[in-house]
Parts: sequence; C-alpha cells; structure tokens
Amino acid sequence: MIENQPTATITVGIADSAASHAASVTGFNYAFHELRHSRATAGSDYTATSGTLMFGPGETTKMFTIPITDDTAVEGDETIALTLSNPTAGPPWPAPRPRR
Repeated sequence: MIENQPTATITVGIADSAASHAASVTGFNYAFHELRHSRATAGSDYTATSGTLMFGPGETTKMFTIPITDDTAVEGDETIALTLSNPTAGPPWPAPRPRR
C-alpha cells in the first residue's frame, strides 16, 4: 500500500477454463484483515473492506479497491491479508443449445 494514494486497487483472477465453461456466475466473498504480527492497522492505515466478487460467464478478472488512510507517521512496509472464501460456481459446462 502507498499511503499518499487514496486507494489500493486489487485484481483477482480465475482460470480461463473455469470462466469459459461456467453457464452462470462464479464468485467469491472477500475480506481484508490484519495479520497477527502486521503493523498495518484497520482504521488508522486502511479501511477494513469486505464484499462479494461476482464473475459473469467468460469474465476472468475483477478489480476492487481498498481505501488507504494517509497519516503523518514515518513507517516501514506494512502488510494486510486478503481472504477469498465461499467460492460459488455455475454448472461445469454451458447448457446445450436447442437444434433448429
């Protein structure tokens, strides 16, 4: 994270083969949190953020932002964790198309 920027942009990708075979949306829940021995602190270094990423058929990447808090403290590198959980997926293959 760079503190003199208002947000950090995160990109999450899924394998192309999973996206091309999904007939419905694929998604993940996400959450940022402090690591046990991290110096980055929610509320003073960043705004804790969570939500759901939804991938439509054929989509392979999604981007979202996390708000960064700029302070005057001189600090070294700081780390936070991103957890992806509860993956959801559509059928493994597209629905057959009716013949005409």
